[in-house]
Amino acid sequence: MKKLIPLVLALFVLGCEKKPSANVKGSAEDQQKTVANDEGRGVPGGDKGNQPAISIHRAAEQGDLESLKKHIAAGADINAQDGRAGETPLHRAITRGQTEAARLLIEGGSDLNIGRTKDGDTPLDMAEGRGRTEIAELLREKGAKKSAKGAFADGNNAGDKGNQPAISIHRAAEQGDLESLKKHIAAGPDINAQDGRAGETPLHRAITRGQTEAARLLIEGGCDLNIGRKKDGDTPLDMAEGRGRTEIAELLREKGAKKSSDLPPIK
Repeated sequence: MKKLIPLVLALFVLGCEKKPSANVKGSAEDQQKTVANDEGRGVPGGDKGNQPAISIHRAAEQGDLESLKKHIAAGADINAQDGRAGETPLHRAITRGQTEAARLLIEGGSDLNIGRTKDGDTPLDMAEGRGRTEIAELLREKGAKKSAKGAFADGNNAGDKGNQPAISIHRAAEQGDLESLKKHIAAGPDINAQDGRAGETPLHRAITRGQTEAARLLIEGGCDLNIGRKKDGDTPLDMAEGRGRTEIAELLREKGAKKSSDLPPIK
């Protein structure tokens, strides 16, 4: 009996030593699960404090500079194109007139010449077209350019930036802004450039809005009078007659314009 007592004591001590090691292992597993759960929530290292609550596009359009800074610092895709129009965060800032957000994105390394997937409009196209003069100036200072269909595409710029209208040739036509139209025509832009989903020229736009004097200026400036809209092939005369723009229709006929039905089919 005395010989058994030391053996029992030894077994009891060994059993006690194994239990803590199991607890330690369980504790390590718990720690790993906690980190994994944090990473599963998109929180590297478990630090959720630096994650903006809104997307980079929403931050841009709302002018949320702090969220924008966090996105840029975190390496977000600053040129990601979002939504139906395929706009970058810079496009969104311009659309909403968020000058400081646009400045931050411009200085943060945005692609200044990327076009929207909807219509190819670059940030400078949009800034000029929407009257965002301060943003447009920032873009020009950084060397931004308008798209090929813009009023001052590469190779068509007269070089005098002081004479550049703040709006595109299409916008000038539809608004009846004769002074801007004259400047565009004098600078040599593509007077027949087709814009938007319908693929309208400046003359089409002037007719749509009933801008008779703008239409006259464009007709006398050398517009293609028989070009059809990409949407439906309507010529300026089709549109003028269809919309009751009788004075414009008469001007077009005097210059020899034709309706689409009178033109030979496009091969």
